[in-house]
Amino acid sequence: TSQLDDLIGLGFIPDIIQLPYNLLDRQFERYFEILKQHKVEIHVRSIFLQGLYFMSLNKLPIYLSPLKKDINSLHSICENYNINMTSLAMNFVKQNPYIDYIVMGVESKKQLEENTIVLNEKLNQKIIDLVLAINVKNKNLLNKKINEKNLGSKDLFQNQKKILDQIPDQILVIDKLKNIVFANQSALNRFG
Repeated sequence: TSQLDDLIGLGFIPDIIQLPYNLLDRQFERYFEILKQHKVEIHVRSIFLQGLYFMSLNKLPIYLSPLKKDINSLHSICENYNINMTSLAMNFVKQNPYIDYIVMGVESKKQLEENTIVLNEKLNQKIIDLVLAINVKNKNLLNKKINEKNLGSKDLFQNQKKILDQIPDQILVIDKLKNIVFANQSALNRFG
């Protein structure tokens, strides 16, 4: 956030910005309104916090154990309101009026289709308020890279190569569903 503070302080306002934003990592929310006042297009990524929401609480790496209470709160919301974590994570972000695009990866064509269906769901305001009431105390944990090394498991990452081979070599934009952008790595390499 300090880099964004510096840029805004210098009067540098980008046309498009991509930021991490999800159920627990909402550190950039305070900038959304000012960015929109300057007509900045806001793209968000890391909506599943690198898969953390789908991990078993018993398998969380030790250094992430302070997040157990917060992740458990999310699971309780899902259980109490009969929704799944994918729906909670995707629709929480989608329903934020400041967000223009969601950038996310998928593991298969089937997952892309399932995510598209989930995006037709709508969270009620009570659910959104319950998520917003969760306040992670150690926000530095949200910025740590969750990878093979610090997870101690390759299982979550084994399919990545297979996945990218299954997704077409173009960026798929699902326009009817709040402009959700799905991309694979080769598509991003061509444009980046």
